[in-house]
Amino acid sequence: MDEHNDIVIIDLDRPRELRLTHHAMKRFAALTGCKMSELQDTIDDYDNLIRLLYVMLSEDDPEITPDRVEELIGTAERRRDKPLKLKTLIAVVSNALIEAFGDEDEIEPEGDEVPPTAAGTGNGA
Repeated sequence: MDEHNDIVIIDLDRPRELRLTHHAMKRFAALTGCKMSELQDTIDDYDNLIRLLYVMLSEDDPEITPDRVEELIGTAERRRDKPLKLKTLIAVVSNALIEAFGDEDEIEPEGDEVPPTAAGTGNGA
């Protein structure tokens, strides 16, 4: 059986965990007015990408500020060894979204397919 690791790590000043919790989503929505259904599309806007990164990082580091997040990204971009690229930043945040919401193919049945009923639900068969 494959082990599934739902922790997403971004290497800034140190490896940091990204957590898109209920609390982080509420804070992001308050900061941006973004609906959950628009979350994946909203990271195409760089400011929203940074806001989302900020709320996720703040779940692990409550003292972090949006300005500090921008400083960390800037420093990571200028590293000589393995500089942080924008495409990597977007990919890491996208992975955190996937981990938080799961794979859409796993969540929604295709077409008119009805999800199986759990055993012991009392349908008297």
